[in-house]
Amino acid sequence: MSTRYEEQTRTCADCEQEFAWTAGEQEFFHDKGFADPPKRCTDCRQGQRAQRGGNEQRGHSSTK
Repeated sequence: MSTRYEEQTRTCADCEQEFAWTAGEQEFFHDKGFADPPKRCTDCRQGQRAQRGGNEQRGHSSTK
């Protein structure tokens, strides 16, 4: 039995703009085992990733 995904509209926790959470993104989250939907839009997620240095993995911090 396959899961059916439908595009959802979400509100970004940072910029408060609405963004689409596509069916493909939902399937990706499910396949990766992510339990919660995204809280940030793509632009804010990329900005946050850039602030962290881009290469950092979740749960690990780099020592400088």
